[in-house]
Amino acid sequence: MSWCTDHADRDRARAWADASARTRRPINYRMNAELNADKRVDPLESQVDRLRDSLPPGTVIIGGDGDPRPAEFLQALAEDLGCDATIISGDGHEPWLEKPAEFAAVFRAAVDSDSPITAPP
Repeated sequence: MSWCTDHADRDRARAWADASARTRRPINYRMNAELNADKRVDPLESQVDRLRDSLPPGTVIIGGDGDPRPAEFLQALAEDLGCDATIISGDGHEPWLEKPAEFAAVFRAAVDSDSPITAPP
């Protein structure tokens, strides 16, 4: 049930979440606790300069406007990192699953070009 909200397509969210639960490894609560503790000590925001310097040219952040993690944060992160962000309409946290054709087009364009990328209509 915890992965149902990751999907914008509410009609298929439960089936995708069920498939993920059956194929992914069990949740590692200890690792997640350690990562969350580290995130409080050394938040991502403190690493933006280092991350910006290590990103290859043409880096694109791809997300969905139906992801429970707000797209505005991805867009702000992309701006801070000096890269592009493409937000796919009607997509959730796993764009390659929900909108495979749109994701593939954005991903392929990012791989093939250093120019700004826009999602197909």
